[in-house]
Parts: sequence; C-alpha cells; structure tokens
Amino acid sequence: MEEQGQIERYDTTRCPKCGQASKNNEVCDFCGAVFAKVREREYAQESFSLRTTHEEQPSQGSLGRVIFLVAIFVVIVGAIAAGFWIWHTTTPKTVDDLIAAHRSVTKRARQVIADEIEAQKSLPEHNKIYIEILDLASAVSKMSERKDLSEEARQQLDFLNEANSRLAELMMMSVEEFVASAAKKNYADPFAEVDEKLNYAQNPELAKKATNPLIQVFDVLKFRATQGRQ
Repeated sequence: MEEQGQIERYDTTRCPKCGQASKNNEVCDFCGAVFAKVREREYAQESFSLRTTHEEQPSQGSLGRVIFLVAIFVVIVGAIAAGFWIWHTTTPKTVDDLIAAHRSVTKRARQVIADEIEAQKSLPEHNKIYIEILDLASAVSKMSERKDLSEEARQQLDFLNEANSRLAELMMMSVEEFVASAAKKNYADPFAEVDEKLNYAQNPELAKKATNPLIQVFDVLKFRATQGRQ
C-alpha cells in the first residue's frame, strides 16, 4: 500500500502500450515499452490507414464512372438499333408503298385541319403528321438515289415529291392562314392538288393527258359521242 501511494504521489505517464501508469515518462515501468517508439509506430499505422482509404476512394469512383459510361453507351447503342429497326420496318420499300403512305397521311391531315378549324386552335396531332410528312420526303429522296429505278419510277417519285411539298406547305399554315388560302380559291379543297399529284404518281399517263391539249380534246369528243349514243 505504501508503494502504491508513493507511485500516485509522483507525476505519472500512461503507457500507450499496456495502459499502466508509469513514473518514467520515457520507458514503461511495467512492460518496458519505449513511449516514443510506440507512438511512432501508432502514427505510422494511422498514416498508412488514412492513405489507403484515400487511395481506395478514387478507385471506387473511377469504377463507378466506368460503369456509368458503359451504361450510357449501351443505352445509346440500343436506341440507335431500335431506331434503325423501326425505320427499316416502317419505311416504304416501293413507290407504291410511298404512294399509299402519302394517301394515308393526306387523309389524316384533312381530318386534323377540319378539327382545328372547328376548334379554332392547333391540335397536337398536327405536328405529328407534319413530322411524318418530312419522314416520307426523306424516304422519297432516298429512293430516288437508287440506280436500278426505271424512267417511269423516277417520274412517279417526282410527282410524289411535288405532292409531299404541297402537303408540307399546307401543314405549315396556321388555321387562319389555311382558311385564307382556301378563300382565295373560292373554298375549293386545298388538298385537291395533293390528290392530283398522287394520282399522277400512281399513273404517270394521267399527267401526259393533263398536259397535252390534243388528248384533252380527244377525251371530250369521246365523252360527248358516248353521251350521244345514250
């Protein structure tokens, strides 16, 4: 007891290794550990631990970035592949397919314009149809580049291009502009010109008759002769 009381009366140092209170502030009285070396070793271990943690974080971040970039790449490639597949499966393959597609979009355009005139406002379907018309224009242009087309097919594509251009013009108009344009033509069907070009595209011979006055006169005489027989 006296010995313990003596130790407590002295200034003591807590050993960083065994935790005992030692009167010697350099070497532990109990385990003999040199305080400076123990602290030096602990500091080195802490520094190594911090450095290792710091080095691991960028590594994990880099891995995350790589995974993120790969994911974006996969999404982009997938979107391109899907777009190509949709374009490949929905794009008209022949001139007749293009004509049918134009007739379909013209019919829908008529309905949308009529609905807009009634509602006095532009409808979302309007822009969708306009984009389809531009896609069809691209398809016509692409098909025109083919080397294996006959002269008649090229004439058909020319008429289709004219029909497409007129259709695009009509769909670019506002409701007010469309009505004003129709009024200038005594409210005749503004889409009639589109129908005419599509008919020429389907049968180029009709275009020859329409532009040849002799054929027109012949058709009139033939019609009147048929009426006379009746």
